[in-house]
Amino acid sequence: PLHLRRTVFFLALFLGLFSSAVSAQNAHLALSQLQACPGDEIVFSLTVEDLYDAAAISLFIGYDSTVLTYNGHTNVHPQFGGLLTNAIPTPQTRLGILWNNLAGASLPSGVLVDLLFTYHGGDISLPFRPESEIVDININIIPFSTSDGAISSLPPYMLEQPQNSSVTEGANALFTVLADQATAYQWYEKQGNSWLALQNDATYNNVQSAALTINAVSPAMDGRYYACEVSAAGACTVFSDSASLSVLEPGTVLLSLADKQLCPQQPFSVPLQTSAITGLTAFDIDIAFDPALLCFDQITQVNPLLTNLSVEVLTTPINHLALSWSGTNGINIAEGQMLVLNFENLLATTSLQFMDDTEILGPGQVPFNLIFQDAALELWPTPQITSQPANQSAYPNESVSFSVQASAVTAYQWYEKSSASANWQALNEGGNYAGVNSSTLQIAPVLEEYDGYA
Repeated sequence: PLHLRRTVFFLALFLGLFSSAVSAQNAHLALSQLQACPGDEIVFSLTVEDLYDAAAISLFIGYDSTVLTYNGHTNVHPQFGGLLTNAIPTPQTRLGILWNNLAGASLPSGVLVDLLFTYHGGDISLPFRPESEIVDININIIPFSTSDGAISSLPPYMLEQPQNSSVTEGANALFTVLADQATAYQWYEKQGNSWLALQNDATYNNVQSAALTINAVSPAMDGRYYACEVSAAGACTVFSDSASLSVLEPGTVLLSLADKQLCPQQPFSVPLQTSAITGLTAFDIDIAFDPALLCFDQITQVNPLLTNLSVEVLTTPINHLALSWSGTNGINIAEGQMLVLNFENLLATTSLQFMDDTEILGPGQVPFNLIFQDAALELWPTPQITSQPANQSAYPNESVSFSVQASAVTAYQWYEKSSASANWQALNEGGNYAGVNSSTLQIAPVLEEYDGYA
């Protein structure tokens, strides 16, 4: 996140001759607060209370275009014919609502306009932006209060998605999903370009539950994908992410390390995953890494069956982690996480690679065939600020803006610190603030108490 770095100085002197007169009335504007299902066409009603003799309306409402797509308006109040709306994509996505008529119009109570959107899923607010303004027939500003709109998804709520599974030919595969307030499930399988609803039979069990079992997988199933349709009674139906099935030859074990995209010089962890192992008697797993770019810390979350597991950092023949274990009796390791490798930092893009001398032994000390999936550790680009926010001065009740320019940026968050506080506070969209998650922060109206804020 980017912090405000400059102090804001506001002139405490208010010069009335530079301000517009203010009407005595106090209107109220409100947007609907809705719940819907992804894909629904929804309507936000903009309602008005106590608005009299308005001659010009200029309203701006913020929204997230990844959550909502604007489709136009309907149901304009007859007193406000000719009202226009338009989606404005830059510098921050917002909806503009414009109307004017020198003869004026009043709306004591009712719907000014209905705004039409397509909902794509997610929870957001739709705040009235501070540059919004209403003027009466005497060119006086009409003060108004607002109640922001909001949209959130109806259930079910996906908590855990299905994960890719690698199992040996003839073994069983398991795919699971976890969803809050779900009442019905239906698993699907993708063959070619088609998704087919599964039915319970000798191969597929529990196809209408949160956990799908595939019995005695065959080589023909390798590369197939599975997903679950999850429903909540009286609410939504959503599809999970898809997960793939990899079918391994008998006597084969897959070892994998997860790829990571990271910020520099921050601690991180990499799970060591394995396919199911039957009759495990010993292993030596060697993982090469560059100590100039990575600093190994420790292993955690070790499978409880692997008692007396040892870990060393060795330098020959190259720098690597040496994980060793042996048992007196063979054990069965379920598919999933074997342990977690923890590192203190990452200084540059690099990798974790299984070494060729890695060995996993089964019954009779016979080695398994091994398939490796190494980890690529990639650094996120570091934002470079090319233009800092500048000091600003403003009269009370005016507006002011701060801007920052930077490269390699994917998100912004503006912060505020009062003259009496040592702490920075993250700003929220709405009220006096607009664009808190963009490159330009707008403050309107400026209050006297903001003098000396940073």
